[in-house]
Amino acid sequence: MPAIANKPTLQPGNTVITQKDGEKKDVSLASLPNECVDENGAWGTMDENAALGLSSGTTSEKEADSSASEKQDTHPVEKSHALASAHTPAPSTNPADHFADGPSEAHGHLGSASWTLPRVAVYCEANARVGYNTSKGHEYLDSPAVLREKVQLLAQLLRAARTPVFYAGAGLSTASGIGDYATQTGAAGVLASVQRGSGSSGSNGSAEAAAAAAEAEERRRRVSPFCARPNLGHRVIAALGRAGRVWRFVQQNHDGLPQKAGMPQHLLNEIHGAWFDPSNPVVAMSGGLRGDLFADLLECERRADLVVAVGSSLCGMNADRLVVTSALRSRQDREWLRSIASVDGDDGGDGGDGGGDGSIPRGMAAFGSVIISIQKTVHDHNSSLRIFALIDDVMRLLAEEMHLNVPAPTDAAIAPTPEHCPLGPATDVFSVPYDAAGERTVLTGAADVAAAVAVSPRTSLDLREGAELVVASGPNRGHKAIVLGRNRDGHFRISVQRYFKNGTSGRGFTEPRLLGNWWPSAAVAGLVPRIPLVAAAHWEGGQ
Repeated sequence: MPAIANKPTLQPGNTVITQKDGEKKDVSLASLPNECVDENGAWGTMDENAALGLSSGTTSEKEADSSASEKQDTHPVEKSHALASAHTPAPSTNPADHFADGPSEAHGHLGSASWTLPRVAVYCEANARVGYNTSKGHEYLDSPAVLREKVQLLAQLLRAARTPVFYAGAGLSTASGIGDYATQTGAAGVLASVQRGSGSSGSNGSAEAAAAAAEAEERRRRVSPFCARPNLGHRVIAALGRAGRVWRFVQQNHDGLPQKAGMPQHLLNEIHGAWFDPSNPVVAMSGGLRGDLFADLLECERRADLVVAVGSSLCGMNADRLVVTSALRSRQDREWLRSIASVDGDDGGDGGDGGGDGSIPRGMAAFGSVIISIQKTVHDHNSSLRIFALIDDVMRLLAEEMHLNVPAPTDAAIAPTPEHCPLGPATDVFSVPYDAAGERTVLTGAADVAAAVAVSPRTSLDLREGAELVVASGPNRGHKAIVLGRNRDGHFRISVQRYFKNGTSGRGFTEPRLLGNWWPSAAVAGLVPRIPLVAAAHWEGGQ
């Protein structure tokens, strides 16, 4: 069986990053092909279809405005069968024969060099992300014993970190039935096998595999990805957020599944757009990132002392800078600790060759990156901890290790406090501490946020059917909107007025969007810096 060729050593900063304006930054391990450039010659900042599993066909951008959310209506397509012969289950042989790279790429710099190398669970010669900085689509799994030790180290890192940032890619949502682009193994893949109950991820028992299969079947019945339900990975990360173990959650996906699992909205940065935020439509490949969200991304990059990348192929999105910078900062920290330890004849806790002992070095303050996925990425070599396992398996063990309270899935949102529902808790009218432009009136940095919210000026947010609103931020700021009611899952249906680019008088269209049912509670509590919608009367009257 052909082995994966060794890649050049990944140096700090050797990554493909496209900036907010579309310009490339730094250099890549290999030049990006023309497929990465759209018809206007712009470098892509995201893959708008990855989380939804849609075809690349879009409506003409010459008539519609720059927001790309209308492209969500393109029809789902089946994954190409041309790759069917490219992947086959790997034979059962010595795991070391399959993972050609060294221990630091298999386990991360803090991992133990004594740990068994991951095995190839599914062999796939196709590239994981064609046209991007990527590896082959082989799927790897750590042994159950090594996986448990890695999760124990992950728990140590989360307990030690003061500003941990989770960074989620499409792989986090595949167990919820939402497709991605990086998985090329189809029905032969690890996740597909476990969901059918015909395979094991290496840590599941037969009962867990059967439960996963039942959950997958239930999810398949809910056809629309807008109706997808959070999986165990979402629920455990949300439990970490509620327990104060997540400082920020930068979400590449648009699906709202972290919030459905209970992740507080104020911890989220949905950098590539959100299906459940009318002010944050999905960003097109040729589009620019929203200014306030990009500024927040840079703040996360600056302050994060640990970045946990979950289910991302890390193939060159702008937001991958989180992983790059955290890894570089940690490398510098390790080199400093090593220089101090060398005075005493110590090796700094990494054996002098980049391999650790499975623990956090004494005095470490920059913990670097943790990468969780079953495929290789170009950033593995610079990671502090590299885990090859299904996300649900990792999160199941992490919840056990950190004694987390992970509630069962529910569609019910947390209800706003009754005193801020002036017409009663059964009526969708809320008193919120935001001004006529949707900006929070609470003083930034207030020592007692709850006390500040209690005395802050408030406006009324009417979400009853027929209420007239205005989009308060984002690319459609100032556009009129009307509440159409709630859908079956309790989310608010909003009709947003859109306009054609050519400026023809009277020409335009309306577009249905969703406002997640968790937004009223977040708004009433004054936790988010701005809200997506405000009352039209307030906006027009400036009151």
